[in-house]
Amino acid sequence: MSPIFPRKKNQTSTPSPSKSKKQPAGPLPAAPEKDDAPARTPDSFAKAQIEDEEIQFQRAMLNGIPDLAWMKDKDGIFLAVNKAWTKFLNKPARAAVGRSVLEVFGEEVGRRLYLQDLDIIKAGVPKRFEEFFMVNGKPVWVDTIITPYLDAKNCVSGTIGIARDITERKHAEERILRTQRMESLGVLASGIAHDLNNILGPILMATSMLQENIKDEANRELIGIIEEAAQRGTDIVGQVLTFARGAKGQRKTVDTRYLLEQVERILRKAMPETVKFITNLPEDLSNITGDLTQLHRVFMNLCVNARDAMPSGGQLTLSGHNTEVDQVAAEHNPDAQPGHYVCINVADTGIGIPEQIRETIYDPFFTTKEIGKGTGLGLSTVLAIVKNHGGFVTLNSKVGNGSVFSVYLPSTQSKVQPEKAPPVTLPPNGKGEMILVVDDELPICKMIETILTKKGYRVLTALGGHEALRLFAEHHEQIGAVLTDLAMPEMGGVELIRRLKAAQPGLPIIASTGQSSEQRYNDLNSLDVQWRLSKPYGAQQLLAIVREAVTSRA
Repeated sequence: MSPIFPRKKNQTSTPSPSKSKKQPAGPLPAAPEKDDAPARTPDSFAKAQIEDEEIQFQRAMLNGIPDLAWMKDKDGIFLAVNKAWTKFLNKPARAAVGRSVLEVFGEEVGRRLYLQDLDIIKAGVPKRFEEFFMVNGKPVWVDTIITPYLDAKNCVSGTIGIARDITERKHAEERILRTQRMESLGVLASGIAHDLNNILGPILMATSMLQENIKDEANRELIGIIEEAAQRGTDIVGQVLTFARGAKGQRKTVDTRYLLEQVERILRKAMPETVKFITNLPEDLSNITGDLTQLHRVFMNLCVNARDAMPSGGQLTLSGHNTEVDQVAAEHNPDAQPGHYVCINVADTGIGIPEQIRETIYDPFFTTKEIGKGTGLGLSTVLAIVKNHGGFVTLNSKVGNGSVFSVYLPSTQSKVQPEKAPPVTLPPNGKGEMILVVDDELPICKMIETILTKKGYRVLTALGGHEALRLFAEHHEQIGAVLTDLAMPEMGGVELIRRLKAAQPGLPIIASTGQSSEQRYNDLNSLDVQWRLSKPYGAQQLLAIVREAVTSRA
């Protein structure tokens, strides 16, 4: 049924009765026959036609605009609605026209709209604002202008409203704000990670050395607990840095089945008896290209979240299949590109994820878990790693019926090259070589000095780039290698390396950093820095890379 608009009645002119005339004597003539309707004058006919055309024009104009339009009297009764209104609310015109706003929208929303109209009628001036509604179960935003209208006596008779759907604009604004918030959090998280690396570094190096010297089994166990706790902290720092900087890591061809089987092997031990763990990994599952450690973290995080979503038990399914994403499908996901993918699904039969928080579950530090049971970095890390590998993540969830996270990673036809595990051997001790250690953190300098001195090296320590250049000028003939941090105030590590290389091109330099970035990798490559240590590191890593650098010069 087409929308209904109020229509004025055609005004017609009624001729005034003629004055009575005196009749002649004699019989009365026959009375004239009465017309069924009063005759129209040419002027009244033209006026009615103009009014009719004006109404047709108004109807066509209002139905032709894409915005919602309506008209209500001062009691909140709908007098007219246009086609855009009926389409947007999925209500026919007859469901609104002649009905109050409370009947159309219900008590809660209707009362709010009625009081809103009353304020505008009292003020007598238009008002513009943004409104939020739930329409057919979906959240929508509209930009609304409501203005009072006047009757023939110049009195306010009701309101006319026009509204535009701005839901997509609101979503775009939210995405921009979320991106800005994440960028700010990234800078903050990167700084926090740098400080945590400097705190955890000495702990890991010290525990490694103490394990060698302490013979008492109980004390060795205590040191092992400390080392394990520090390593857990290191893993969290790695998650923070992955989110903050999107560290690429070492990319190579990965056997997808092998990766997921490793995840399954570890997680089966961590699953309670009430959770049934099922895998479905076809033999023809394609390989992918990426960092094995980071991808391992993705599926560990997703599976642990799935386990935690089933506190009363259930079924966790880890499955995969090869698929192709075409142009049409890619347009529905801003992170997707057409091509061949491996799709890995992590499905649970748990509590599900409410729709109102699905946009925020990937935000860093957002968690629905109890305090102390989650860092809020799991899903943000998952999303950062997957995006960094050229993939994307989708979610299908229903409250009370579980969730399915689907990870799409670009597939490759490359074969996995078998690797031989290197033999585990302790690096030989130093032979009196001098190592220049540069770091703005005194505890790190002292710990490195203690470890290297104990293993037969001579050590010079500098708490910054300028002090390092001074020591190098004094001892450059004796220095066998330089170990420098990259993130230092005043003079950064890259600038220090550039000056040292200019003075002595063949000098072995080890770059140590807890903040990996594309620019930093490019700088180190351009300076031909071959040895790199990622903070925090243990004593064995330190000794091995120092031995390798010193030996290369010999």
